[in-house]
Amino acid sequence: MFHHLHDGGRHLRGQGSISAEEFRQIIQYIGPERIITPYEWLGRLSSHQLKNEDICLTFDDSLLCQFEVALPVMEEYGIQAFWFIYSSVFEGFRSKFEMYRRFRCSYFDEINEFYELFFEKVDKSPFSNKALTLINERSLNKVISAAPFYSTEDAKFRIIRDQVLTPRSFEGFMDQIIQDYGIEEEDLGRHMWMTNENLLELRHLGHVIGLHSYSHPMVMATLPYQDQWNEYRRNLHHIQKVCESEVLSMAHPADSYNHETLEILRKLGIICGFRANNYFTPQSSDYESNNLELNREDHANILQMITSGSQKGGM
Repeated sequence: MFHHLHDGGRHLRGQGSISAEEFRQIIQYIGPERIITPYEWLGRLSSHQLKNEDICLTFDDSLLCQFEVALPVMEEYGIQAFWFIYSSVFEGFRSKFEMYRRFRCSYFDEINEFYELFFEKVDKSPFSNKALTLINERSLNKVISAAPFYSTEDAKFRIIRDQVLTPRSFEGFMDQIIQDYGIEEEDLGRHMWMTNENLLELRHLGHVIGLHSYSHPMVMATLPYQDQWNEYRRNLHHIQKVCESEVLSMAHPADSYNHETLEILRKLGIICGFRANNYFTPQSSDYESNNLELNREDHANILQMITSGSQKGGM
């Protein structure tokens, strides 16, 4: 699973981002011969013939850096991947959570400087008591166990963002901080997302475009059924219109979903769905639903394997 890449140009280095060379190292470490096409993956999944050694590559979040930095490397190896896109950014809407990430990664010397500022504002707000209640050793360990590359501060930030604050209050905190720094939203969103033309090129190169919702809610599982339906139906309609292809795959945004999500995805004809980690707590025990809850390995964990010299056989 890949998200952010940097190139020393307009795609800036940020927390968790990797370079083209690091991406190339990951492919070499996995073994390019092990990486099957998304069409092979879907075929083997449907016929119950996937093997433990089968690997596919996946990209989330419609990011232009993936197209401009990772795609040329895949072309070197003749590799194709799944690209899970959310559609609102193709229709003129800026995704604030990506702009917030760019802000905290680009305008502070260290990420903890941002966290210190953010936590201080929360401590002085009406949400402070709720934060004290929800942030504890158990909740922090739960987040870190799902994403071992997170620091304690990373985990604390995500608990506050996703569980303590409402989406509107989180945006209020972030917008105020950005305003205090005198930064324009347009600057934060520049060169961030792919275009429909990029999607068409990926399609023509043999890649597969899949669902990632319309607006990428951070906690999909809390939305009413109809709102979840609208998120995925609008996403599906956009991809079908642009790519003129059947849509069979998806990835759960922010790893958030529930039984209703799985029901919606099955109704939309989705046969393959990916989680965001290997920390597996299935929502359903039947085989069809588990095809919508496939685990993934974050690229940060693979880089750690490379650094530590771990064997790749168990991956």
